[in-house]
Amino acid sequence: MLVAVFAAQEARADETTELNRVWANTLVVIPQEPDVYFYRAERNLDLAIEKLAPGKKYPAVVFLHGCSGLSLGSTQVTRMVHDMAAAGFVVFAPNSLDRPHPPYCDPKTLKSYIDFNKVGLRIAEAKMVRQRIAEFGWIDTQSIFLAGHSMGGMTTHNYTAADHFRGYVVLGYHCGPHTDRRLEGIKTPAGRPILSVLGDADEWFAGGPNRAVNCGQYMRAHPAGKSVVLKGAPHDISAHPDGMKLVVEFLRSNSVTSHQ
Repeated sequence: MLVAVFAAQEARADETTELNRVWANTLVVIPQEPDVYFYRAERNLDLAIEKLAPGKKYPAVVFLHGCSGLSLGSTQVTRMVHDMAAAGFVVFAPNSLDRPHPPYCDPKTLKSYIDFNKVGLRIAEAKMVRQRIAEFGWIDTQSIFLAGHSMGGMTTHNYTAADHFRGYVVLGYHCGPHTDRRLEGIKTPAGRPILSVLGDADEWFAGGPNRAVNCGQYMRAHPAGKSVVLKGAPHDISAHPDGMKLVVEFLRSNSVTSHQ
C-alpha cells in the first residue's frame, strides 16, 4: 500500500517538474506599437512586462501548437501568435516538446500517433498556463481564451473544465472521427463561444475519410459556436488571407476587455 502511495507521489512530482520546464520556455508575445515582442516566460518575462502600459489589464490567449512543436522558425506559428498579439492580446504559447513525451506525429509523412492520453498531456499544459497567468495583475482574467492549431486544436475542442476560458478557437482540425473515439466531438462548455476554422485543401485531411467533416457538425449543443471552412486553405490556416482575420474578429467580439 505504501509503495503505491509513494509511487503516486513520485509521479505527481515528475509531472510538476515537467510542467515547470514547459512554463520556463513558454513563448510570451506582447502587443506593443508599432509591432509585437517575443519573450520566454522564465528567461525574460520581466522585460516583457516593461513593454506593457502601466495599470492596463490585457486580454490573453493560451495558444497550443500542433504535433510538430513550437518554433519561431515555423512561419505558421509566427504568423498565428503575431496576429493575435497585434490585435491586443498577450499570447502565451507553451512548448509541449520541452517535456519528455511519446511521439505525437511524423509531419513529413503526415502520420499521426495521437491518442487520448497524449491529448491529456496537452490539456494539463493548458491548465497550468491558465493557472499561472491568472496570478498576473496585468491580465484580464475574464478575457482569457484557449486556441490551438492541429493537435492543439484537437486539445482545445476536448477541453472540458468549466470557467477556465472565455472562448475557444480550433484551427486546422475537424473535431470528428478518430481512431481513439474518446477524442471525437466538442467537449468545451456549451455556453461558451467556440470558433473553428478549417481549410478544404488541408493536406492532413483533404484526401482521407474526414475530408467532408468539420466542427460545425458537432456544434448543436453550442449555440455560440461558429464553424468556417475556407476554400483553398491548407493546414496552415494563417496562409489564407481570411484565416487569422476570422480569429481576431472572434477574439475581439467575445472579449470583455476594451480594444480602444
